[in-house]
Amino acid sequence: MTLSQTVSALLASAKILLPFNVLFAAFTFWQANGVWFVLSAIISAWIAYLHLRIDFDRRIFHAFAQGMQPEHFDFALQIMGLQRIKAPTRDLENRAKGAIKLLKYLIYSTFIQLFWLISA
Repeated sequence: MTLSQTVSALLASAKILLPFNVLFAAFTFWQANGVWFVLSAIISAWIAYLHLRIDFDRRIFHAFAQGMQPEHFDFALQIMGLQRIKAPTRDLENRAKGAIKLLKYLIYSTFIQLFWLISA
């Protein structure tokens, strides 16, 4: 339960980057054209996806901390077609590592976006 609460709190900190990502994207789109514009759009779409996934994972880890069983979550994903049927069940530690990896991707992508803005 403590791991779920800790991961949920850590993932909640990702929203601090959202205003920067929006600001960097806006300035890049304003300055960029041609290939720079397309690549900026790709980076921005990737960052938007990461924000979406991180928020989803934050909510799931919060639910785990409240007592939801990971097996029930996996079953719900299978019903919705978002996970293969009979996929191997991951333990909470591996789920936490995956969620933290998404947060790291967001941080790295934000630095790439900033570099892209400076170089555009």
